[in-house]
Amino acid sequence: MEASKIVAGAVIGAAIGLAVGILFSPAKGTVVRRRLKRKGEDFAQDVEDSLGEFYDDVSKTYKTVVDEAKKIATKA
Repeated sequence: MEASKIVAGAVIGAAIGLAVGILFSPAKGTVVRRRLKRKGEDFAQDVEDSLGEFYDDVSKTYKTVVDEAKKIATKA
């Protein structure tokens, strides 16, 4: 759980910092909207990638635990 909280905090912090930086930039509204859209798409992809990696890690850990439990059960 600790790693997921760290990842979530980093992702949220990055998103907030990015949005504030873009919104306070001295650019035209159309440029800002285009940047926000592009950054939002990039952010969504980053979140998807992070969640995929997290899922892979959890799956590997689960498989390891199940395998170890089976070994212990067969020895008993």
